[in-house]
Amino acid sequence: MKKILLLFMMLLLVLPISAQKRVKLGTFHKPSVGKEVITHKSAKKVFKGIPKTVFAKSNLDVDVVEVFNYGELDDGTNDLCVCLYNEANDFPCIQFDIYANPSNLSGSYSVTDGTVNTEQGFVMTSEEEGDYLDDCSLTISKVNGGYKIQGECTGYSYGDSYSFSAIWSGEFSSLYSYDYEPDEVTTINFTASQFEADDFSEDYGVVELYLWNNDYQLCLEYNTYNYDGKIPAGTYSINDSGNEGTFSKSVGGDEEYDYGCYLATDFDDEGYYYSSYYLVSGNVTISYDTDGAMQISVNAKSAKGSTIKATYKGKPAPTPGEGIELVIADYGKTSFTDLGISVSVNANGGTSPAYNSNSKDLRAYAKNILTIDAGSNTMTQIDFDISAQGLKRQAEISPSTGEMTYDLNNQKVYWQGQASKVEFTVGQSATYGTESNKAGQFDFTKITISTGGTPTPPTEKTLTSISVSGQKTELVQNSAFVFGGKVTANYNNGSTSDVTSKSTFSGYDMSKVGSQTVVVSYSENGVTKQTTYQLTVKESSVTPPTPGEGIEIVVADYASTSFSANGVNVSVDANGGSEPAYNETSKDLRAYAKNILTIDAGVTMTRIDFLISSKGLMRQAEITPSTGSMNYDMENSLVTWTGSASQVSFTVGDKAVYGTDGAKAAGQFDFTKITISTGGTPTP
Repeated sequence: MKKILLLFMMLLLVLPISAQKRVKLGTFHKPSVGKEVITHKSAKKVFKGIPKTVFAKSNLDVDVVEVFNYGELDDGTNDLCVCLYNEANDFPCIQFDIYANPSNLSGSYSVTDGTVNTEQGFVMTSEEEGDYLDDCSLTISKVNGGYKIQGECTGYSYGDSYSFSAIWSGEFSSLYSYDYEPDEVTTINFTASQFEADDFSEDYGVVELYLWNNDYQLCLEYNTYNYDGKIPAGTYSINDSGNEGTFSKSVGGDEEYDYGCYLATDFDDEGYYYSSYYLVSGNVTISYDTDGAMQISVNAKSAKGSTIKATYKGKPAPTPGEGIELVIADYGKTSFTDLGISVSVNANGGTSPAYNSNSKDLRAYAKNILTIDAGSNTMTQIDFDISAQGLKRQAEISPSTGEMTYDLNNQKVYWQGQASKVEFTVGQSATYGTESNKAGQFDFTKITISTGGTPTPPTEKTLTSISVSGQKTELVQNSAFVFGGKVTANYNNGSTSDVTSKSTFSGYDMSKVGSQTVVVSYSENGVTKQTTYQLTVKESSVTPPTPGEGIEIVVADYASTSFSANGVNVSVDANGGSEPAYNETSKDLRAYAKNILTIDAGVTMTRIDFLISSKGLMRQAEITPSTGSMNYDMENSLVTWTGSASQVSFTVGDKAVYGTDGAKAAGQFDFTKITISTGGTPTP
């Protein structure tokens, strides 16, 4: 018995998994591509968070062995998951993977020679106590038509050892089955009223399509790494090749999920379904009408011989020039597609976006990226109706193209431009909100999109004044002028707009020490407004380092990812990776994979020593300098650059190739202190 979210109810209720009810949450689970973790039933419920408990060296009392074959690898061996447990008590149990020839498993295996994989392995001595695995070695020998498996594994957290020995019959356990499909052969032919697609192409190479009505839900797993929001018209085969442009033949299901293409049916009043039909052959045809409406036709055979037919015809794409209104409460989630418009929010390192059922709004938080994609249509204006919470926390919104207008007196935020797709990045602070000292958000209840034609201003407005905020009020003599703040234009209809990039600054002289008046000017539609602020130009209190001297910079003294110290500028740019961070606990600056660390001394540097933190020793990546060379002395927690340059940029590699976590872990560059040698000849 399985549970599914009936999407026609438009209620996103998260429902618990139990041993009696298999759960398939509509479009909300990851597809079954790649290796799944298969464990014994009792081990499964503790795998996600195994407590780290100290044990003495012990012999595990195991008497049952299950081995699952995940399939052949490129080198000709097979990936086999080995699970040993005590039949009477479920525990102790132990799991790991080996790479072997399934026709004859006799031999020795170890992590050292690469034939044992403990990455997803674990040992449990009870339901509450256990550990992940670090090292493991074993011997398998033939015994009376079966195999004897014996060996020893070491815990990850404390290095405790566990030995085991058990007899295996040699029969591989089934990964999935067709047990949930009815034995009676029948024909099911239905018309779907709803459709949705979930894109897992980047991570898993599939897109999941869902077609459903009140009685049936059909899941179609389309294989592709090149999904751009639209599957090309054509007829596609259902098979087990996994090739680009095919649909996945179902391998059946387990106690939690169904896999590949399948049909769910026999729903009860609570939304549970009792039966699945597993599609193993047939075709899926996709076409598009002249008005842009998508049509899907399915004609397939199930594992036990039933015929499954389904059709769906989507809504036409909007006509250019028409307004398209999307009410958030009609969808009740952070990502949806309707009327030819795709709306989605990505966390982007910030708090996960949310739909709030009380205020009926979609909430995008600081750093979140909202994407609105109109497909082949050109959008010229998007009106956002802001919720009550949004009025409190309205952030500065940065669109990938076009401009924003904030008319919060009328609870509106507008985008204007000309694009088929726009990404909106939410600012860190509630700049336009009534709680401007709080974290920024973008909370709206409705989106109205205008397509085609020329953008129409939301209201007639006239520039009445400008104001400045966040500006730098002190600069060093003879340095470059930096405004550093924001210029806000204020209009007669109560709306505002960020015009910093279009404003001019005058009245200052960076060669003179003292208080100066900076004049800020902005013009729009023949109206010019000005404002002023006071800037203090002061003499430099920092003496540049003398060539040949050492400069020591302790990261904890600055507690930031960008700072100036002793005439040296240190900064880290995310460069498409995770945002860099200063960690208060370990007192280190953490540059993540792809991040670029820049050190600018203004004088020639010949050597830079980075003192690596304990976390850095685990995740040390390959570092690529813009000039010079790197040396990694991890035993002494030291990474050193040598060369000759006044400025060096260091790009952090993707993997922890020098770290103790190994090359499969994400790379980092975490250091607590920088020591810079200037002038002279580099010393190794």
